[in-house]
Amino acid sequence: INLSKEFNMENIYNPAMLLDVFAKNFEGVSEIKGILFLSNGKKLEYIGDHTFGDIFYFTSPVVDVKNSKKEDINGVIVAPDLLLVIDPGHGGVATSGAQIDPGAYNWQVTNSVKEKDAVLDIAQKLKNYASLATSVTLTRTGDDASLTPAERVKRINNSGANFLVSIHNNSAANADGTQNPTPQGIETLYYDNVDKLHAEGVHSKVKDAYFGSTYGNFTDRGVKYQSVYTIRDTTVPGCLVEAGFISNTSHDYKIIENSSYRTEIAYKTWLGIRYTWWRY
Repeated sequence: INLSKEFNMENIYNPAMLLDVFAKNFEGVSEIKGILFLSNGKKLEYIGDHTFGDIFYFTSPVVDVKNSKKEDINGVIVAPDLLLVIDPGHGGVATSGAQIDPGAYNWQVTNSVKEKDAVLDIAQKLKNYASLATSVTLTRTGDDASLTPAERVKRINNSGANFLVSIHNNSAANADGTQNPTPQGIETLYYDNVDKLHAEGVHSKVKDAYFGSTYGNFTDRGVKYQSVYTIRDTTVPGCLVEAGFISNTSHDYKIIENSSYRTEIAYKTWLGIRYTWWRY
């Protein structure tokens, strides 16, 4: 089989399945030694063996003849560009003209970090990690008095993105309305079946966020369906990450309030996005 000319798979509906589709089409073809995987001028490193035990290479749409190992390349796949929109929860207003929505905070902690600030930090760190993406858009970069729920959905839908990640922190209440400090852990939410694929991919990495011997990992609360407007009313496939319970004083809050720990959450979220989109 001659794969010397470009093999364009940009129209694969679910890019997470791109390598699987390719492998099924060419399973057992021993002549294929390696594949040059193209995506927006950014080179992804070696990702390991796949199905028929040969090396895949990920690189840019402009083949760099000088630096590419041509003897290892039998074909070219054009990978789908990642157009990422990141939504830091809250920090806008609930209705037009209202005060800025702080999101959750810990009632037991004086001057508690607010959800709107913690998730914005995670989102900005996530943007920095997403250097392989073709484009990265944030729905807000600070407190935003014009960002109503309707405007948030509009910004996501008008972003031109093909992958949405919304970042939040959880909070729990008792039956009498007081804050419950017991529930803890990380979960990833989806609305429909396409979102579920994204949620499963992102959660597979973000659940492993590790915060050293003192705090270890978040409790894994899994992937869950939820009708949340950020993922329900938007046209961009994606998911919503609830990155720990801000109401859990003994464990999760200590992670959420610490900027260096939020870096770990952002990094693992990026690994989840990367894995979902490219299986890399």
